[in-house]
Amino acid sequence: MDWLKILGPELAAKARPETRSKYLKKNFLRQYVIGNFLNQVLGLVRASGAKSILDIGCGEGLVDYFLFKALPGLKIVGGDQDEQGLEVARALNPGAHYQEMDARATGLADASFDLVMANEVIEHLADYPKVIQEAARVSRKYFLVSVPEWPFYQATNFLIGANWRTLGEHPDHVVSFTHPKLKAEFEGWFSGPQIWKRAYPWLIVLAEKS
Repeated sequence: MDWLKILGPELAAKARPETRSKYLKKNFLRQYVIGNFLNQVLGLVRASGAKSILDIGCGEGLVDYFLFKALPGLKIVGGDQDEQGLEVARALNPGAHYQEMDARATGLADASFDLVMANEVIEHLADYPKVIQEAARVSRKYFLVSVPEWPFYQATNFLIGANWRTLGEHPDHVVSFTHPKLKAEFEGWFSGPQIWKRAYPWLIVLAEKS
């Protein structure tokens, strides 16, 4: 997708630096990687059959836009603590509702969404188990999570000369996840069937309540 064209110059200028670097650069390999990631997320949302989604840490709402295009009629509520990102999301997805929100304490009703989604959120939070617990409270059935997978994400960054001082780790990441580590975190909260996908360098899982 041509995100620069979709956003237009005004919204693109308001996107956060990390979003611009990830989605807006005209780099074939980067666009392929992002496209694969989005398609894997879409496949898992389809597999869930969810009609309503809470997107916590939604940023500028680019994933939501992709889902809306593929799944008309989807109900999406997005939350983030960055008001500028929410401003972009509201303009991009007028059919969704966006509000300032803490992923660890959303203030929303119990079991109010078919699926809770957190894409590249929990690696930024030292107290990330609270996000999983809150997702279990708000979700009726599913939790979809994506994280950079250790060591592939870090090794890729290091090899291309990014984040050398932190051995390839993003400076804003406070936790690294492997498949076993992330799987263990769901015990007691989302202990039902799980579907795991790799969209290099990300790990994505659709976890179901038992």
